[in-house]
Amino acid sequence: MTVRLTSSLSISVTAALCLFLAACSSTEPTTPSEAKPTVRLFNGMAPSKQARLMIAATAYSPMVSSGYQGPRQELSSAMETVDVVVDNGTTSVVHARVKGAFPASSNSSVVVFPSTSMFEPTRLSDTVVIVRDSGTVPSGKCRLRVINATDAIGELSVYLGDERVVSQSELPFRSMSRWITVEPGSHLMRVVRQWQIPYDAAVKEVALVAGTSYTLFLSGTLQLADSWPFTPRLLSENSLEAPIDLLIPPDVGNFQIVNAVIGVRSFDVKIDGKTSPKMMQVAFPNATGYQELDLGTHTLEVLANGTPLVTNVRTLATLRSRKTMFVTGTLVPPNIVGMELEEPERAQDPTMTSLRVVNLSPDAPLLDIALQQDTTELLPVGFRSLEFRESSAVAGTTNQFITIAPGQYRLVAYRAGSKNVVLPPTEVTLEAGQVRTLWVGGLLSSIGLYSVNHSK
Repeated sequence: MTVRLTSSLSISVTAALCLFLAACSSTEPTTPSEAKPTVRLFNGMAPSKQARLMIAATAYSPMVSSGYQGPRQELSSAMETVDVVVDNGTTSVVHARVKGAFPASSNSSVVVFPSTSMFEPTRLSDTVVIVRDSGTVPSGKCRLRVINATDAIGELSVYLGDERVVSQSELPFRSMSRWITVEPGSHLMRVVRQWQIPYDAAVKEVALVAGTSYTLFLSGTLQLADSWPFTPRLLSENSLEAPIDLLIPPDVGNFQIVNAVIGVRSFDVKIDGKTSPKMMQVAFPNATGYQELDLGTHTLEVLANGTPLVTNVRTLATLRSRKTMFVTGTLVPPNIVGMELEEPERAQDPTMTSLRVVNLSPDAPLLDIALQQDTTELLPVGFRSLEFRESSAVAGTTNQFITIAPGQYRLVAYRAGSKNVVLPPTEVTLEAGQVRTLWVGGLLSSIGLYSVNHSK
């Protein structure tokens, strides 16, 4: 009896299974539904403007503040050409709009760029741009891109340490760079502005995590007169990572003085009638080291034992400038003058040395200044026929520095146009990444070679 019941159950199950398989074989194969697109909003508008993303009349982001990104949101379905609107949370106040499409499986960024100032020659309103976030993070790496929502037009580049990863040409006005593959770990992230002499507009040590996409979002203005500050903010696709604001150095100039006066063992320097410890007892041939100065014009006075050597000398501190004033000449006959030169804060090529030479010997003839290495001698055009108080120059430019490979050299000074030695070969070590001035000083009877390191 038990055996017959078990057989009947087995037959019933088998029959049901056959009917199920037959039913399945008579229909079309099932396919998974298409992956839904996703979208993220970046608000590059002025601080007074909150932003909400509306796609096809549906809100797809919470309110996003200026300089931030919203969370990545999944759309209800793929969409053909639809209205993409950025408003302030109410449909009555629209900041910008555009037509856009969101294909299945796509990931997109919607960036709203700010309107231009009323003082700009061309007025532009707030503008929405849709960018497809293509590609994936390579295994074991991370990746970085940059959004330029500032008023800078081809002035900004981005470095990790000394390596430039995004160039000026990739960051024109209202732009987003390509994705850059980056090694994970700790990096000194720098935003460099090419402005007269390049300077670090923002800098911070950051830790990048493998497998993560990062966006460096640059917003605000670099114009000092504008109340909307420059904001460089590193944003992560990983919602667990908090935004990181890069540090903006103070808006000051940097200034130092070198004692190159024959016969003056030391002097004191007053700037705007005041002195500081680093500006006191400046011995020949030393430099004071840089001191920060507020932007604007400053008056200098140089005194030896309380006696003025130079008075009412002016220096202009411009944004992030680095200037060195060489106080030069002789006490007898009296011929003391401040010679101001400007230098970059970093070498143009971090693997090379940026080098400038100056003739500060009062009674020396015109000098050709050459660099010797092994059996080779280098005499750049800009190092020739330098008179007293003249620095080297790169032909056709205002640049005083040449780029030269680091290493051991001998510097020799000749009477211009000849091989008559004025300064015998003197050993010099040039290091990668340095910004250096080598100056020839002293009277002919005791002429020597001296150095100032300008590296930050």
